[in-house]
Amino acid sequence: MEKIYDAQSTPPPLPPIQFHYTMDQFNQLEVASEVCTYLSMIAIALVVAVYWYMLYHHPRDANRVSLRCVIAANLVSFLDHCLALKAAHDSLESSFCSSFRFLNGLFTVLPSCLLGLVGVHLFLVFVCKIHWPCRPEYILMPVAVVYTVIANVIPYFAEDLPEGLAEIIKLNRPVCW
Repeated sequence: MEKIYDAQSTPPPLPPIQFHYTMDQFNQLEVASEVCTYLSMIAIALVVAVYWYMLYHHPRDANRVSLRCVIAANLVSFLDHCLALKAAHDSLESSFCSSFRFLNGLFTVLPSCLLGLVGVHLFLVFVCKIHWPCRPEYILMPVAVVYTVIANVIPYFAEDLPEGLAEIIKLNRPVCW
């Protein structure tokens, strides 16, 4: 029977490991993650190749703000996948791993922000009938980058780990991923 903790008692300490995987299960998870990452990278390469084909053969149809934002989001995701593959084989103490932590936050938020701006742009153009004074990506893409940096800088410096989590991270030093 589980003991229910009331508000005045302290919760039990975290276990010495975060996930209860055997090493074999962890290795299978890592292989599955790498396979999915490679498949995603192949799909992104196909999307970019089709866009380049459209840009070359049908420039008028392919020269749209929404397509450029989607392609930019895909390229940032591709970079994120490359960094994640590298991080899977680096240790926690490497200089790459410390920079990966910040870049991974940026490259995770930026594609979502760019794709969200596609919706905002389409809403402004088709519903609100807004006509942009310049190319919309000159405004939308810098806004996405500024939002992404703000969304990542504050948590990066004001990080407050739950009690016991720092010990779990230290136990898994061989892996940056």
